[in-house]
Amino acid sequence: MQYELTMRIDPQALRRIHEMDMGLTLVKSVVSSLPAHLPVAWVQFQPLEVNQVTWTEACSIYATETPLQPGETIVQISEAPAQPGWVYIFNEGGLEGEPANLGEVCKVVNGRQGPFAFGLAQQATIGGNPMLAPLNAVTVPFNETVNFTPKETVSICLAPLTSNGVVLSRVPGNALTLSLTAQAPTAVIGFNDESNTFYLISRGE
Repeated sequence: MQYELTMRIDPQALRRIHEMDMGLTLVKSVVSSLPAHLPVAWVQFQPLEVNQVTWTEACSIYATETPLQPGETIVQISEAPAQPGWVYIFNEGGLEGEPANLGEVCKVVNGRQGPFAFGLAQQATIGGNPMLAPLNAVTVPFNETVNFTPKETVSICLAPLTSNGVVLSRVPGNALTLSLTAQAPTAVIGFNDESNTFYLISRGE
């Protein structure tokens, strides 16, 4: 299944967004058995008048040593395709997975001592250009586990322009949050220059 967001910004608003050095930012939801202290900007870029972001359901599991502090860009040190229902063990050889009959859940076991964090990452295509970045990040102690389940729920907002996969201090309270489904996998989004907020124009098949 492919999902698609089209975000439209009028020229006057676009000039002001560029002057403020703000980025169009997408934060995607992941259900986690351990709390994530801070959100992660999955997609962030300097917008145009018409901006299109597409992706599929495929995700990967990753590990990182990046401190989970606002402004830090997550660097992945190990990665494996995320298979729903599998368990992944992180050891000296990286992430190794095997089937475990866990339904839609992906489980990670941290088998290495140290300040490691884990999460899901996903590829998106922005205006025809592919990129891969983390969706979330959770610190997992040695010999502890975490479960992840991806969701097609996206929050759309403006945030200071940095990069994909950067740790945010928070998601603005006025962010537009919407859930895409197999029956409605696309949406067209507008921007209100007066309130600096995005709003839903339409949803489609």
